[in-house]
Amino acid sequence: MIEKRLIINADDFGLHSAINEGIQKAHQEGHLTSTTLIASGNAFDEAVRIAKDCPELSVGVHLTLVGSLPPISAPEKIPSLLTEKRVFRDSHIPFIRDWTKRQIQKEQIYLEWCAQIEKIRQAGIEISHIDSHQHLHVLPGLSDLLLKVAKEYNIPAVRIPKEPYSFYGADSSNMARIVARNGLTFCSKMAEKKWQPALAMPDHFFGMLAGGQMTLDCWKKLIPILPEGVSEVMTHPGRSNSELGAFFPWKYHWQEELAALQSEELTEWLTKYSIKLTNYRSLKSPKNPTESTSS
Repeated sequence: MIEKRLIINADDFGLHSAINEGIQKAHQEGHLTSTTLIASGNAFDEAVRIAKDCPELSVGVHLTLVGSLPPISAPEKIPSLLTEKRVFRDSHIPFIRDWTKRQIQKEQIYLEWCAQIEKIRQAGIEISHIDSHQHLHVLPGLSDLLLKVAKEYNIPAVRIPKEPYSFYGADSSNMARIVARNGLTFCSKMAEKKWQPALAMPDHFFGMLAGGQMTLDCWKKLIPILPEGVSEVMTHPGRSNSELGAFFPWKYHWQEELAALQSEELTEWLTKYSIKLTNYRSLKSPKNPTESTSS
């Protein structure tokens, strides 16, 4: 019987101090095993300090092209990625619209992604994996670019956000989110075929439908049906719903996600169903299938 292993990854490390604190607590006092760092986040320097204080925390790159964040590259070098305010587009919706209209230059994305990775490397972070803000790295055209930068920077693993079509998470009534999830899963399956020969990735992914609401009740629904192999669950722990809600209009349950990750009840459920926690460093590379990328 194949064992069930679980990567619990927190997105948005470095975006805000309240998110940084949530990630630190979820790792040191709970079950969080991995995170991904935003190079242009306002709390980047603090996140780097936390990462260095948490050597068992696997830290990857949260590649960013949206979110009204500033770029790392000089704005004049990447004008197609930016609004008139010289920041990224606010969300995936205008980005995908302009990408399909060929109003965004691929060469400029490459330049900016390299700049983000370089900033994180220069800060002394050993990069364990790649994912992206709002999952843009699986889009047709960008998945090829992701593979290119991963090879150039010797980054061994990538998130593949292919949540099963049959999984309905915490809320089966949100049709808009279900449609978005299904589109994301479709793109992920196409990207997976390109990435498999070169990059490690978990076998399964969960957390899209329950994005921002991975509460303890959600965990209780998910844990009994986790499949064999390695699963990743995407989470968003944070210090304060009110503090973060004033900056980000996502209506996330940051505090409740943190409380779930810290809870003894989650420990009991993971034990009951023989779920072994792991992180992205432990994934086996397709190039060296008998060895993990790190201990």
